[in-house]
Amino acid sequence: MNSRITVVMYRAETDEPYHWAIWIKDANAKSIILQVGLNKDGYCVEEPILRDPLLSKRIKHAVYCGTIPSGEQDLALSIIQNHPVDNESATWNCQAWIMEVLEGMEQTGLLHIAPGSKATLESMRQEV
Repeated sequence: MNSRITVVMYRAETDEPYHWAIWIKDANAKSIILQVGLNKDGYCVEEPILRDPLLSKRIKHAVYCGTIPSGEQDLALSIIQNHPVDNESATWNCQAWIMEVLEGMEQTGLLHIAPGSKATLESMRQEV
């Protein structure tokens, strides 16, 4: 059975754009959240969170994006965790990181993208 990839969007605590994260749900219903956050140096890829994001009161939207083969989940986690952040651009944020990660996994054939999901995400992106 395949693992499901969903992008979850959290309501911001300020006037900033929504925070986006990748949610992987495997065949055993185990949830992993992958995201970028901020530290003293700027953006960084955070450690995976083993939690169902739908339990958060701040969740605003969830967009199903496709599947990865269950046998490739560790590879997908590694690719996502090692995808670089951009601390040079003033307009780059977690939403850009998500789009880059999804594009990269689709190009390598790892992610079987759901029709229309990228267009839906693009329409939901917010300016920094």
